[in-house]
Amino acid sequence: MAAGEDPGNAPADPLGRLPATPEEAHRKLEQSEVGWPSSRRGDDGGGMEASSVKPGMNISIPFNTVEGYITHTGAGVRIELWRGGSQLSTVDTTANQSGWFYADFDETGADLLSGDTVKVSDLAGGAQVSVNCTLTGAVNVTSERVSGSAPTGNAVDVYIKTPSTYYGDIPPGAVHRETTSSGGGYAVSFAGFNIRNGDVAYVYSTDAAGHVVMNIARTGAALVVYPQYDEVMGFYSPGSNLTIKAGTATKNVGTGADGFFDAWFSHHNIAPGEAVVCNLGSDHSITVADVASSADPVSDTVSGYTVPGRSLRVTMNTYRDPVVVEISSDASGAFSVDFSGLYDITGMEVYNVAWYGDMGDCVVYEFFTYSWFLPEGYTGIGFDEWVLVMNPSDKAVQVRVTFQTLEEQVEGPLLAAQPGSRVTVHVNEWVPDKHVSTMVTAIDGGKIMAERAMYMYGTPDGKWGAHDSIGIMTPSPVWYLPEGATYYGFDEWVLIQNPNSAPVKTRVQFLGRGGVVKEFVTEVGAGRRYSVHVNQHVPDTEIATRVESLTVEGGETLPVFAERAMYMATLDGKRGAHDSIGLSTPAPEWYLPEGTTRAGFDVWVLVMNPSDTGTDVRATFLTPDGVGNTYDFHMEANSRFSIHVNDFVKDKDVSTVVTSLDGADILAERAMYIHAPDGKRGAHCSIGSSRTDVFWYLPEGTTRAGFDEWVLVQNPNDTAAEVRVIFLGPEGEVNRIVFTMQPFSRFSVHVNEFVNDLDVSTVVESVGINPVGILAERAMYMWTADYKQGAHCSIGIPTF
Repeated sequence: MAAGEDPGNAPADPLGRLPATPEEAHRKLEQSEVGWPSSRRGDDGGGMEASSVKPGMNISIPFNTVEGYITHTGAGVRIELWRGGSQLSTVDTTANQSGWFYADFDETGADLLSGDTVKVSDLAGGAQVSVNCTLTGAVNVTSERVSGSAPTGNAVDVYIKTPSTYYGDIPPGAVHRETTSSGGGYAVSFAGFNIRNGDVAYVYSTDAAGHVVMNIARTGAALVVYPQYDEVMGFYSPGSNLTIKAGTATKNVGTGADGFFDAWFSHHNIAPGEAVVCNLGSDHSITVADVASSADPVSDTVSGYTVPGRSLRVTMNTYRDPVVVEISSDASGAFSVDFSGLYDITGMEVYNVAWYGDMGDCVVYEFFTYSWFLPEGYTGIGFDEWVLVMNPSDKAVQVRVTFQTLEEQVEGPLLAAQPGSRVTVHVNEWVPDKHVSTMVTAIDGGKIMAERAMYMYGTPDGKWGAHDSIGIMTPSPVWYLPEGATYYGFDEWVLIQNPNSAPVKTRVQFLGRGGVVKEFVTEVGAGRRYSVHVNQHVPDTEIATRVESLTVEGGETLPVFAERAMYMATLDGKRGAHDSIGLSTPAPEWYLPEGTTRAGFDVWVLVMNPSDTGTDVRATFLTPDGVGNTYDFHMEANSRFSIHVNDFVKDKDVSTVVTSLDGADILAERAMYIHAPDGKRGAHCSIGSSRTDVFWYLPEGTTRAGFDEWVLVQNPNDTAAEVRVIFLGPEGEVNRIVFTMQPFSRFSVHVNEFVNDLDVSTVVESVGINPVGILAERAMYMWTADYKQGAHCSIGIPTF
């Protein structure tokens, strides 16, 4: 999105990786840490085994602090500050129950300087430890070097913090160099990085015992403006008082012990066109101007536009392990950076773009991308696959579609999803005759939703019908699939998608009515998809599945995505196919809007208990007239349970609420089999939702000849709900309706009555003075001239 479209407001990242408000951003800045690098020394204490002061003390010169551990927990600790042969200050404190102690010389009025010595004694016994605190640093912007003094033989680490990483921690900073002090000094080169005013070097010196001293080396002063967060910051001389103006607003701030200052304009939106002004030894002024940007996972390119002819820094992965590239915008303001070989753009980015003014001041805008993942897909003989992209917003969105096959990643179309519309991609045209997963990326961070529909007719093995599912947006290392059966006539597949640039080991576990039946571990290649034929592992049973990533990188388990597809031709007349994505988060209550037990409809609710203890569960059935019935049952640990809804509600449209009576976390799904008197035939299935919302989005839909579309709305509240349904065609809104729902009820909307012969997406909204949370789902039945036959359905997508 163009960052200035909503000045003063933080980017609306649906995955919550960026601050959601200026208040959150300010809090994040306050909580950002100046940490300590992992010691490059051994842990033998450097021959100081007699001391009970543990190796690895941390001493901060600018902040006047000392912290560390002693072996005698709860004992007294004395920390002394010496300069030359004189003792300047003493702090007596007590270690906590972990042995940790902390001293702040500010409390004694002393000032820790390079060349001082800190001596620490465990008052419960042991030798005193002395640390030479000699450490200075100076940044030469011209030669791109940081140099200074440090005790000979000490390991020296230098981290550069740039304006684009001010909200992040140190380490890691934007770039890091390491060396060893020789002759009482050190020097490291940052050639090629182009150090600028506003950058700051954090220097760490580690002695043989692993004790670390930290100091800061500043560059020239500069104003750093984050308009989305209404914040102006930078580094200047410690202890200074500054007056900062942004447009008509003024803030007075002071610089800290490290020279950092921060002016948060909490009651003023810093907007494009406003000048930000401050005297930092000389007058500094920069006029805020917008940046627009997108990040394409196919080309590994970040591109956009901003102020013409300006130096830019594009910083990827700003909060974890930043990668910084410097370029310039051209005469039109356009810029483009190819990160190939430097950073793998995945479609799940957090990054920012900083442009620099004539005096070295800069304006920084933050951006994100996110993707919808669709693990299932096949374009072989008899399979017809479609991906549907919905844009419910009032702004166009740039969308990149990427396909992952068993062998490789394949470039798909680059789309412009127009406001209030939907776009259709025929997957067979891009990756014919392939097992395929799909990634749909909002490369400019705009609001989209994605869904996939598949139709089967004339396959070599006789598969017939249709199935559909919304995509997955939130990554997770574990997925749960409550439904599943491998009885005679059922053919079940679990599809696993790996969005990472590294292979992932994955555990697949099958749960039956009495517990875990079988599990195995497999590897899914980087950017690949993997198919599990469940019948080969657990034949002739009903089954739920858990898929779990086992690969850890950087302290985090890599995510995967999972989906399940089933095909059926049974002796009792079940015919067709159904499909659903997995669920990543168990919860005590689940809602299932769709369902009917009218003639020819066979409804099943499948419940999964993934925990190691049993639980009691209640199913509540809601009809157009209110609660139709309830059913209580017990579930064993690590099990699944089937409810035949027709046994409890006769000849009614029905929604279901599934509740763990003891608050245990469970999961629920609903499957339906159809052979109706009016010709409806097939099967469909959907996960439930563990939350209500006032907005629901349904990307798929059509009322073309042969398609019969229904939107099902559930009101699980004890009050009435006023509901508005808006239908979006390829060119925008085509119709809308409003109706009132009774408490604890469900309502059916026959879309064909309101939209004629058109592809359509749907928005379902709870309205009124006090909107209540509702749920929405869409079911479709088809029998077309081009052999699309059967049924499919999907839960909607709530607000994000």
